[in-house]
Amino acid sequence: KGEIRGVNVRSVLQGVYRFFFFFGCVFVRPGKDGDYIPYRRESECNVNVTCAPTYPFRAITIEGAASLDDVLALIDWSAKNGYNSYFTQFRHANVFFERYYNHERNVLKEGGTLTDHEAAAFVKQISSELKKRGMLYHGVGHGWTCDCIGYAPSGWYRISDEEVPDRVRPYLSLLDGKRKFFRNEPLNSQLCYSSPEVQRRFAESVCTYAQEHPDVDYLHVWLADGSNNFCECENCAQKTPSEWYVVLLNAIDEQLEKHGLKTRIVFLLYVD
Repeated sequence: KGEIRGVNVRSVLQGVYRFFFFFGCVFVRPGKDGDYIPYRRESECNVNVTCAPTYPFRAITIEGAASLDDVLALIDWSAKNGYNSYFTQFRHANVFFERYYNHERNVLKEGGTLTDHEAAAFVKQISSELKKRGMLYHGVGHGWTCDCIGYAPSGWYRISDEEVPDRVRPYLSLLDGKRKFFRNEPLNSQLCYSSPEVQRRFAESVCTYAQEHPDVDYLHVWLADGSNNFCECENCAQKTPSEWYVVLLNAIDEQLEKHGLKTRIVFLLYVD
């Protein structure tokens, strides 16, 4: 008999796992074969402890080549070990699932056909497992810069400069006297952040996603994945990259407040 208390559902669950930890249970790795559960006499099972986490955010992010089963097992393991969050990058984390299911760079298997729709279903399942444990769901990150001007935020694909339509060209960074995608990669390319139209599109893109995905607790709003390609136009030169970033974040905040959304936005200390 006794009590396990916490400040929220998540911390109570983690308190239960902590309770078993003090009796010798160790959750070594994801999967049931990663749990070490010793035998103990009832008389040995006494504990009186107060715990407080060192950090408010304790998260793992999807990376590499991931299967759905691996991610779900990792979430289960992370809750047992005191993590309180998980982060799926991009809209549907499709890049990481495609590497696994489509057998990228695997010379021993034929390529698969995982679709964005299937990857989106995976992410919904991940969200459900997080909510079951009271964990915090972090989402997206990179991809806003290309999404807001009509390019899929689904990886590091390339397009030739000749394919860029005239209506998109004014939104791109001015680099060496020409507005263009950096190294022909939309995901890696900054935009002309001094442009009011770019600011509007960017903020609306984030706000629309937040409206459609209320399960995301912390929505990461990052700029392009590439480095050293900020716009060199006369207007953009009036502020630093960090200052333009804050301008965008404030514009997003206004949109979220306008629509009554409680989603937290996360900014990134990144390469530039």
